[in-house]
Amino acid sequence: MSIDKEESVRKLFTAESAAVDTNKGDTYYDDLYLQCQKRIEDLKELEPLNNRRDFRESIEDEGLERRDFLKWASATTAMLMLPASFTPLVAEAAVLMNKVPVIWIELSDCAGNTEALLRSDGPKIDEIILDIINIEFQHTLQAASGHQAEKQMNDAVELFKVSTYSLLKVQYH
Repeated sequence: MSIDKEESVRKLFTAESAAVDTNKGDTYYDDLYLQCQKRIEDLKELEPLNNRRDFRESIEDEGLERRDFLKWASATTAMLMLPASFTPLVAEAAVLMNKVPVIWIELSDCAGNTEALLRSDGPKIDEIILDIINIEFQHTLQAASGHQAEKQMNDAVELFKVSTYSLLKVQYH
């Protein structure tokens, strides 16, 4: 790279406009923490869906220790740009994953998330769908199409209305 290109790249990434302030303030994070905590408590009351595997069994089967899991929870919390105090909530949410229905609606995206899911190597897609999570609707993975697919989606949304609304409310708050 020539000196001019290096300098322009340096200016691009050190410019004041490149800095992103992700701190939304203590009040925002305190409220979000309480919302997440309440949602997790609500999920603890539910029975696992479709007799999915217990998360603790899943990580033990993969040979992961609790310390590795907590490292993952910490990294995930950081990736979500949440304060470190959210790490225990992220860990609890992961443990409760078999109690949350997934209604996966791809709107105007490139379907790269679906591709990544389909190409996952560990766990494989069949393990994810059959043993780990409860995908109630995902247009690429389902056999139904047209009116049948719409009915399946609407039935899933109606069946899990409270859970779905709560999840969306927390996710898009």
